[in-house]
Amino acid sequence: MTLNKSPKNNSYKEIMDRIEVSDEMRSRILENVVLSQEKKRFPFQRFSRYLPVCASLLILAIGASTLPQMVDRITNPTPIEGVGGAPGTASIETCKSINELSRRMGFKVFGLYDFPFEVKSTEYTSYFDELAQITYRGADNEISYRQSARGDETDNSGDYNEYPDVITTELSGLPLILKGENGNYVLAIWYDNNFCYSIKMEVGLERAKIEHLVEQIATEVTEESSK
Repeated sequence: MTLNKSPKNNSYKEIMDRIEVSDEMRSRILENVVLSQEKKRFPFQRFSRYLPVCASLLILAIGASTLPQMVDRITNPTPIEGVGGAPGTASIETCKSINELSRRMGFKVFGLYDFPFEVKSTEYTSYFDELAQITYRGADNEISYRQSARGDETDNSGDYNEYPDVITTELSGLPLILKGENGNYVLAIWYDNNFCYSIKMEVGLERAKIEHLVEQIATEVTEESSK
């Protein structure tokens, strides 16, 4: 039995037989098919290049909202009750005299009076109402004397460098540590039952001269305690 093809099928075949697909057209068709499939599988990729920009904008928005509060905390510190001898905020304050510094600290601050160089200026500073510092400045040298209430830490110098010359001794019955190099000492640290003390030199002194500075404070402390 012979089946005759319909005219419609014959026309379709004739048209298809006449179509010629070059290598270039075939390549384009395949590329379009692949791209179409990738877009269906990974639609997120078309937006991924914008993610860094979005993240940066988010960080800027968060920073803009929190920066004013941070600045306010720095410029307007919270008052601390019961710290030091004067009410107010805990901060770094410059005082006009040793008496004013003592009032702010809430204890008597001692000072030096006999120096190994000519003192050109003196500065009195309260650090957060916890540490008193007197800075004696000369033309070629500088002394920073510190005094604070004694706690677990007995070194209030703030200088934690390592020095080749370290002497542990006693002076006026108090434990004393001297630090320096080549026979010149830039740091003296000592303490008693109530306070911690330190002397920091810009230019080192020989042992006898820096111990003389320590003796001045020790003498004042003894005289004050005997009153």
